[in-house]
Amino acid sequence: NLCAFLLAFLLPEQSMSVQFSELHTVKGRLAWSPSGELLATTEANQLMIRQGDSLQIIGVHSCVDVIDKIEWSSNSEYILCLVRKRGQVFVWSVSDVKYEAKIEEGLAGLINAFWSPCNQHIISVSQFEIRLTIWSLLDGTAKYIKYPKHNNQCGIRFSHNGQYLAVMERNNHIDVLGIYSVKYWQLIHRFNLDGLSDVHDICWSHNDQYILCVNNELLYKFAVYTPRGRKVFEHCAYENALGIRCVAWSHHDRYLAIGSFDNQVRVFNTMTWRIVSQLKCQGSVQQSSTEQQYKVKSTIGYQEVVVVAPSNSNKSNDSEHAIANKKNQHHPTSTDDANHYEKTRYVLKDMSAIDLSATTTTKNCDDVDGVP
Repeated sequence: NLCAFLLAFLLPEQSMSVQFSELHTVKGRLAWSPSGELLATTEANQLMIRQGDSLQIIGVHSCVDVIDKIEWSSNSEYILCLVRKRGQVFVWSVSDVKYEAKIEEGLAGLINAFWSPCNQHIISVSQFEIRLTIWSLLDGTAKYIKYPKHNNQCGIRFSHNGQYLAVMERNNHIDVLGIYSVKYWQLIHRFNLDGLSDVHDICWSHNDQYILCVNNELLYKFAVYTPRGRKVFEHCAYENALGIRCVAWSHHDRYLAIGSFDNQVRVFNTMTWRIVSQLKCQGSVQQSSTEQQYKVKSTIGYQEVVVVAPSNSNKSNDSEHAIANKKNQHHPTSTDDANHYEKTRYVLKDMSAIDLSATTTTKNCDDVDGVP
């Protein structure tokens, strides 16, 4: 507070003027170029490129169908448009109006496409995770990687220096990690991920020394490997509950933060791989307004309970009509008597009130208020 107080008097006052453009309606996708000088918008099958300062349209391109995704290259020179319905990718250049490239996967279809760090290749993933294709924009050649595990670009990550590509693969129902050279697009090393049943995503450290492999949300478990396949660390905080929600490396790679569904953040020291801090977060801090609107307040379920017939004392006030009907019935045998006392019902309860350790619970007929 003292530093802020001194800076307020030592630094001169600076005024900032903000200017707003006219209101423009966008009915599709919108993406700024990495340089911040251009803006791309879509409307149905039309791609429009605008100046960033004036929003003046400088280029219009048409696709064969509705555009599902647009992405700029890192040098802001090219832009790709993904049309999933047709299984095609269109590429245009900003400086060269005549330049146009078209990628068609064919019967395999397309679910995603994105740029490589070198801006000379496009990576596409076919439907049903059949293959991953590396398309060259220089000579039109293509190289393939079979059976990639891909979910919204999870499981396919480039290293921060742009020299390597890590791809999660599924071979013979086993998760393996393949490390490929971006320069030659050749396999460098492939190794099994022992201890992880179903890997959801991978994350490179900033110095590209480690690769974090995270299991799916059903189990809190992760492992850290080197690009050569040596397991450095493995951790499982708890079981039988939803697991890891998000991960993040510190900028100097000294710490690794793991956020989980129990609203806790565990910070690991990457030198000793021990927990140096465990932070408890409130649910309102983590959740967005949409999550709060559809937040599950409680979980209910049906539990089978044994129904015990009421005692004779409880029947003393029965009507004479019920007694007359009972006399007309035959006397129950031992089997009928056993079935009479072993009748069950399904009762609707809150999950917190259900005893999961016992298969059934005994309850009197008069106290059961559930659905038979």
